[in-house]
Amino acid sequence: MSGAREAGVEAKAVRRVVFCDRSYMRIFFVNCVSRASGENTERLKPAVCEARGPRGNPIGMTVDARSEQWYTRRKRDRWSELDLERLPTELRPNEGETLDLFLRKKVLLLQSRRGYRANTDSQILAYFATRRREARGLSGDSEHRALDLGAGNALVSVLYGNHNRGANMQLVELQGGLAARAARNLALNGLVPRSTVVCHDLAHGLPSNTEGKMDVVLCNPPFYRDINSRSPPTRKEKLLAHFESSVDIVGFAKVAFEALVEGSQTASAYFVYDAIHSERLYDGLMKGGLEIVTTQTVFHRLHHQPLRVLCEARRPQAGFEREELEPLVLHPEGTSEVEYGEDMEDFLGSLPIPQFIIGQLRDDYQRTDEE
Repeated sequence: MSGAREAGVEAKAVRRVVFCDRSYMRIFFVNCVSRASGENTERLKPAVCEARGPRGNPIGMTVDARSEQWYTRRKRDRWSELDLERLPTELRPNEGETLDLFLRKKVLLLQSRRGYRANTDSQILAYFATRRREARGLSGDSEHRALDLGAGNALVSVLYGNHNRGANMQLVELQGGLAARAARNLALNGLVPRSTVVCHDLAHGLPSNTEGKMDVVLCNPPFYRDINSRSPPTRKEKLLAHFESSVDIVGFAKVAFEALVEGSQTASAYFVYDAIHSERLYDGLMKGGLEIVTTQTVFHRLHHQPLRVLCEARRPQAGFEREELEPLVLHPEGTSEVEYGEDMEDFLGSLPIPQFIIGQLRDDYQRTDEE
């Protein structure tokens, strides 16, 4: 922690360090003392330090000395005023938000600094839906309607929509703040002309003009049922994103069933869920009226415990047998923690260049405002 020493803060003990999705690092310090004053850091103002990532890359870290834990931000996600001025005013990060450039520099995403933040689930769900449609001979350029249930900050729709240029996206989100942020993220990533966001509680059924009209349903539902079963987040935005509230998995399945085009041989709903609770997912989908067509287990690394399950489901119809795909291993043997398997790298690499060329993107994609 050379950067910490430079900032005048010395950690006497580090309890643990956990890397999360290559963007954040959570660090718990115990008895942190300022070399300059000898004071405990709990009485110090926030300081900016520097840490190193898995590949030795610098990570910008904001230390909140009033708390035992904090998240780091990568240096390249700190934006100059000149960069932010290149964005429309409404697409600049507000107080309490971050603007993140990630996924091979192909996605710009506004997120709450301390509320709900995107993770790998959104990425693998969009990947799974895209690859399953391709396997059935469906071109991403062919016009179709896609519904994102519980859209959060819109990362699933950004990835799916930019891979499937023929998709007209409709996003449904319970929380007003997240719905507004989702709309801004769609604008940041060039999807406004073919997307809409609706703030709506699915406990009341589908929004208008969606029943029986969707070719694709994407769903990353809350995994956890009992708020007393684990330590819940203290912030409401994150709590509602991770714990079931007005709609459980059966409710999501029923809504997906109602949204899919009746009688279609290709209309499908795609779900991602915690592997530990896979049976709850499968049972919930069937109780909601759906028939499971394809499943795939996701591993961080092959010999680790299963991480997630991906599931394709449809309205019941004759002629389909349930298929279990080979596991999806995010980081195959011989890859680092920041490298994916070949097909996932291809998925990310084929995303379009962001429409706003700011920060490090200017080094990668030389383009002037006139071009």
